[in-house]
Amino acid sequence: MVSGLRSFFLVYGVTFLYTFHLIIALIYFIIRAMKKPLVFSLIMSILISIVYLFLMSPTIYWEDSGEFIITAANLGIAHPPGHPLYIVLSHLFTLKSNLINSAIRVNTFSVFCSFISLFLFSLLLVYLLFSLLKMAKTNLIYLTLFSTMLLFAFSKTFWYYTEIAEVYTLHTLLSISILISLFLFHKYGSKFLLLFSYIFGLSLCNNITIAFLFPAFIIYIVLERKKFEKRYILPCIFLFFLGISFYIYIPLRARYNPLFNWGNAYNIQNFIELLTAREFSKGFFSFEYMETSFKPFTFNLFKEIAFWGILPIFIGFLKLRSKAKNIFFLLLLIIFFNITLSFLTGKGPDFYAYFLPSFTILFLVAGIGIMTIQNMAKNRKLRDFLSLSIILLSFAPLLLNYRQNSRKADFDAQNYGNALLNWLPANSALLTENTNDYFILTYIKWIEHKKTIDFLYLPLFSQRWYEKVLKNHGYKWKGKLNPFTLMNNSNKHFFYTPGAGISIKVEKLLPSGPLFKIISESEPLSKNSFFLPLPGHSKGKQRYSILYSRFGEYYFLKKRYELSIEAFEKAQKYDPYNRAITHNIDILRKKIEQQKSSIK
Repeated sequence: MVSGLRSFFLVYGVTFLYTFHLIIALIYFIIRAMKKPLVFSLIMSILISIVYLFLMSPTIYWEDSGEFIITAANLGIAHPPGHPLYIVLSHLFTLKSNLINSAIRVNTFSVFCSFISLFLFSLLLVYLLFSLLKMAKTNLIYLTLFSTMLLFAFSKTFWYYTEIAEVYTLHTLLSISILISLFLFHKYGSKFLLLFSYIFGLSLCNNITIAFLFPAFIIYIVLERKKFEKRYILPCIFLFFLGISFYIYIPLRARYNPLFNWGNAYNIQNFIELLTAREFSKGFFSFEYMETSFKPFTFNLFKEIAFWGILPIFIGFLKLRSKAKNIFFLLLLIIFFNITLSFLTGKGPDFYAYFLPSFTILFLVAGIGIMTIQNMAKNRKLRDFLSLSIILLSFAPLLLNYRQNSRKADFDAQNYGNALLNWLPANSALLTENTNDYFILTYIKWIEHKKTIDFLYLPLFSQRWYEKVLKNHGYKWKGKLNPFTLMNNSNKHFFYTPGAGISIKVEKLLPSGPLFKIISESEPLSKNSFFLPLPGHSKGKQRYSILYSRFGEYYFLKKRYELSIEAFEKAQKYDPYNRAITHNIDILRKKIEQQKSSIK
């Protein structure tokens, strides 16, 4: 116990040291900002954050939410590459809280990061307009800040991750901090590369995708080489490694076997495998996703900027190119490398979050464009008309994204997890291939202390560290680890939920409510009916659609086409515009017609 506390204090001490230096460095920039815009930005950030808190998720959400709540509350280790900075900082928000309140506390940490991001975003915009572009200091700055902050705050992706437990609001905060340090380097010289090096190293401890921007940073520093002093090279390298050394948290904490200990990275080999995301690296840096992702990404981009934002963005880039060419190239390079390299990682559930640095830059440039448009209007009536139009259009993202991003009273994920849990008998194990089920059920088990039920993640069965975890939990098997060697040496009842498809032979599966029971011998197939709480939000409906689609796939493979149609029709009820579901139903109806024709 004492050793564990020493480890906690070590982590807190290092975190405080790093964060303290970061805050001191940024204060230097803040105190140079105009006082009135500073106060206005602060008020806007507070008001927007109050809206966030009012609409925030009250509990666990889908995707990685459950994992991050557990790791934050218990100082655990999350999926690769571990996300130590996020875990430790969000843990500070869970201190002196009970288990049930941990979800709200960690969700609040995301709102807090968004609050700081909005404030620094507005300061960065003021700095760009007045210090770099030398635009006239007029009252138009307040309308520009109001409009741009609303566009950014309620943009589709940034708002989506603000109200749930995820790393991306902290990722955005650190991305903006890096931009600040580079702009200060442009203005005041090499000493601010020290700040850049430290924040960049620290950012890698939160989300590794920040590394995609590194080529842009290097090219920009080369463009500004006249301002670079060689004596800062070694200190920059030292501060970079000081920032990234926060990863030391992982092997230190792994030795105490926390509740959630992904990778069990207590030794060098496991630590390297965790950092390199070995089990998730399949498909990385492949061109196969580019063709399928480009069209939806383009539409999503226009929705991000509320469609009308394309005009001020275009004007803003023209203004930057004429007044601050190197900054113009820096921002374009960040967007280029961010988008290009993110496409190569594969289209996961958080795919659009990878582009948050690019979205942030586009909103900064939009702010420049909005200010420029107002300055172009010399006629008073025209300026008033433009101001009113800009104010009204600024609420477009709030209206466009409210339905999807409002999480107020959204208990869909928790209700879904409880429904699955109710179908699991005592002394059972659920083998799952999707992270939604794994993280949600692990969270509920942790809250409700369901100690006789185990949740096992099938994609990790090929990992040596996970085999060791299973053995420590009393599981035994002979030969290669798989569901059947595990089941043959256990007295537990085994159940299964599929991921993108059914990987276990359907002859070994039997529908059991919303689950599949893994069976050793064939059993008669009967109609499977079950009740799930009705989802009230789009993400829950999407998950239900996937669940029923897997049953449709199962019955199709069993050649029970009527039951397959019934399952796909239930899936279609929750996702009526899904073309794949409609296509499957059409094929099944043709199959039934062929069967009837052959009988005749």
